[in-house]
Amino acid sequence: MNERPILMRGPLVIASLENRKTQTRRVVIPTQRTPRVAPLRMEPWLIDGVQETDDQGLPCWAGFHPDYPGEAKWFSCPYGKVGDRLWVRETWARHPDCGGILYRATDPGWDDNDYGIKWKPSIHMPRWASRLTLEIIGVRVERVQEISLDDMRAEGVRPTTEASLLWRETLRENFIALWDSINAKRIGCSWDVNPWVWAISYRRIAQPTERSV
Repeated sequence: MNERPILMRGPLVIASLENRKTQTRRVVIPTQRTPRVAPLRMEPWLIDGVQETDDQGLPCWAGFHPDYPGEAKWFSCPYGKVGDRLWVRETWARHPDCGGILYRATDPGWDDNDYGIKWKPSIHMPRWASRLTLEIIGVRVERVQEISLDDMRAEGVRPTTEASLLWRETLRENFIALWDSINAKRIGCSWDVNPWVWAISYRRIAQPTERSV
């Protein structure tokens, strides 16, 4: 069993803490550099549906490029395999007086520099400050537009209203809006691009430790 860090936005951290979010999708980004048979970008690689295991025991899939007949590239999931753990990094701060940990997601009343508070980006969160650990229970690779309505809910998304006859449409719209807010501008992988993604299912294995003040 290995542990790896994973970044997560505040609202999605809350959804995971409340067990409303049990899946996450992350864009597949090629990392292989040699032999470099094609530009180092995802499209138009086509990933085969058969799961293999790489030399490190990670789940992997073969990718094929239409411009390079006979060539293949392996795509290994960088987040781990079933049984591995992910510890969540989120925006955080140290309280200047007592040294306790503040989490932006659940301590939104503290503004930057109030009482000496300095919010730190999630990428700089150390392992000891993390309050959320997840166990991987499933890994697969797919196009983001292949997501089902049930999986949209498992991503922590809800329709605008359950009572409306349009709940399916609003659930889909809300997931697309969330996806694009995270991936469209930052890495150019909007919903319309329909990128390949790692679809990771998980369960929360540790109760959150109350470090907030």
